[in-house]
Amino acid sequence: MTKKKSKYETDYLPADEYVVINNNDTDLHAIVLSLPKPPPLHLIDGYGLPPEDQRFHRLDIPRKLMDLEAESISNTKEDLSTNKNNVVTLLKIQKTFWILFHERYKDLKKEIDFIRKVWWFRLFGYWCFIKGKPTWLPPRLFYYLNYFAMDTVSGYADYRDCDRREYIFKHYCWNTTETFSRLDEFGFAIPEDDGSYKMIDLLRRICFGDAQTKNRRRGNTSKACSDGMEVTTRTIGTTGFGIQSYTEDSAKSHFKEKVLPAWDKLPVWLKPYSTSGRSSDVLKLDVAKNDYGERGLGTQVGYATTAASKYFDGKKMVYLLTDEEGKTSNCSVSERWSVNKHTLAQGDGMILFGYSSHPSTVNQLTDGSGDYQFLLSSSNFYRRIASKGQTPSGLFRVFIPAQDGLEGFIDSYGYSVTGEIKDYQRREGFKQTSEEYLQGERDLLLKENTPESMRKFREHRQLFPMRYSDSWMGTAGDIGFNMENIDKRQAELRRENPCVRGNFEWVNGIFGGDVEFRPNEESGRFTLGEKPFDHVINRKVQVMMYDPLEDKEVLMHRPMHASNYVMGVDPFNFLGKGKSQMIKSKTSSNRHSDGGLAVLLKYNSSVDKDKSMYDWDTHRFVVTYRNRHGSTDDFNCDALKCAIYFGCMVFPEMNISNTYEYFMRHKFGGYLLFSLDHFTGRYKPKPGIHTLEGSKQDIFTALRDYIEYRCHKDVMYEFLQECKDIKGIEEMRYHDLLAACGVALVGAQSQYAEELYSKEQGSYSLDDYLDVFNV
Repeated sequence: MTKKKSKYETDYLPADEYVVINNNDTDLHAIVLSLPKPPPLHLIDGYGLPPEDQRFHRLDIPRKLMDLEAESISNTKEDLSTNKNNVVTLLKIQKTFWILFHERYKDLKKEIDFIRKVWWFRLFGYWCFIKGKPTWLPPRLFYYLNYFAMDTVSGYADYRDCDRREYIFKHYCWNTTETFSRLDEFGFAIPEDDGSYKMIDLLRRICFGDAQTKNRRRGNTSKACSDGMEVTTRTIGTTGFGIQSYTEDSAKSHFKEKVLPAWDKLPVWLKPYSTSGRSSDVLKLDVAKNDYGERGLGTQVGYATTAASKYFDGKKMVYLLTDEEGKTSNCSVSERWSVNKHTLAQGDGMILFGYSSHPSTVNQLTDGSGDYQFLLSSSNFYRRIASKGQTPSGLFRVFIPAQDGLEGFIDSYGYSVTGEIKDYQRREGFKQTSEEYLQGERDLLLKENTPESMRKFREHRQLFPMRYSDSWMGTAGDIGFNMENIDKRQAELRRENPCVRGNFEWVNGIFGGDVEFRPNEESGRFTLGEKPFDHVINRKVQVMMYDPLEDKEVLMHRPMHASNYVMGVDPFNFLGKGKSQMIKSKTSSNRHSDGGLAVLLKYNSSVDKDKSMYDWDTHRFVVTYRNRHGSTDDFNCDALKCAIYFGCMVFPEMNISNTYEYFMRHKFGGYLLFSLDHFTGRYKPKPGIHTLEGSKQDIFTALRDYIEYRCHKDVMYEFLQECKDIKGIEEMRYHDLLAACGVALVGAQSQYAEELYSKEQGSYSLDDYLDVFNV
């Protein structure tokens, strides 16, 4: 029978055909996702109402189902009241409910139809009218709004259009099997002539999950807990849903204060069998071993009792919430993810069965902030590993600006009050947009223009990021770094970054021989901005040098063309297993010191003569490295391989002398760079900077000049981020990559290599650079 057409149908709007994610943000590239077509209008909830009355409403549970649940609880208590050794458990209540349900199923036809609809919406999504427009809510958003109870006035989350768009993105992440058909040599998608992108179907899932930096109190943790519960409560035979945060207490609170209360309030007809009590540290969705004839899901929900990277190692997870990674300080975010991603898949990502969500605020800068930022930059939707179809991290990055969904600026239909206030929003009492509200405080702080107001200004931008780059506002402006230059350049690099992650390896495994660079986006220790000149790669000679370790002249290797590149080295001290040097930061918790390396392409007058420093093509970083190996020899071997490949001189920080000793011991002393002693007019007897503490001012002066005049040419995103993160000159010891870059800039001022070569064979000509620059 055809339903009578509503008189309001001509007032209804067409459904959206697509949704745009990461829209109107100059730091990000928009993602356009197609939407399903709506069913016949009369089948959509809200049909027949005038548009102004069409809002989202949670489904009303039929009275008979609620009464049946109450009766099940009452009967179970009564049956067990005569036996003091028996206790009322959820499993017993569930069994009683389904016994009664089957006995009365003929009188529960409407209730059975309701349960069927709930399962349909859970699997395929839910259509309703919102202010005259047919609107599709993805499956897990339907579950979140209807069945994930929270400690709110209504007990459940309110509908937000920004949440709908976010869930559409997550639904795509969970289900997509497509990737770009054309990629450039760095893995970036190549558009067609009309700007669109051609996709190919790999016929398998290719996305591990989502990563999102956000403003405070956005509800992402609750949404992720709901998503984990939704998928786990209908999945058989996995470890289930796990929560890991930056501390054990944080993960535990999410489990105790979000998951368990929501589980308690879930209708019994949606709960799988469970044997866990309310105060348990794990929720087991199964039956007891001696419960013959019954079958449970055989899965569970729990939390990690540590932030350590290997907590879930070896498990089979269907959902993993890794919360607040931007605050992590006791482990490497990237190392933990490299372990966790294998709990969600088989065959190195070929068969994906799980999903992971990575939401975090980043206003409290820790050592994990930069690592989390790298995870996000490795989750660029438009960059893929050709053989896998996946981003380097396996995740997709999403950003919802603070003004979209800001509390107090959401109308009765769930739309954000942004851009321009609509007439109906004015009638609802709105007098300003969320952008005007947020920008008003920022403008006041900028007007004050004091060090304290500027600190609060940057903090506010991080707490409530209106664009993606706001999330990564540093405090380095207080020490003279030009933050505008850094922000602008990072925004450009987020759109297109030519850098490649990888490692330098010995050709055929021969130590001290030729070196090659092998790209490895997942576990690469080096970031390569560009390859060196062809004529310097692996070119070395042997010369006689004095070796202070042996106290005699010995043959040493030296780069054949040593005046092109200089490497700054900030080594770490290794004290043996379990005794690694710990560094206490005044603004963060303890952490291990890393080793830092940076290769600088030195200024060359043949290329940049008569140009201003701003326009130079030389004098810029081409390699960065921050990593902690198992031993100092492993770290110094990395430094040696990079030096051989680039033919560069090495300028180490000598407070820890193991790099110097390693190069001398292996007869590569000719690669070490010496600086001039201004008191004696001679080169110092040992290479590098002898006390980093005493050279801080020289390093910071060089870094400030570089950021002021060369930032727009730099491609090393992680270096620029450390420039933003550092809070004072005294904290240079805690920023290993920044220290290495500063040491390289100071080392580039030495004329040791040029003087040495001019004495032996004369200066190099312009021809050395013709293979790189159009001169």
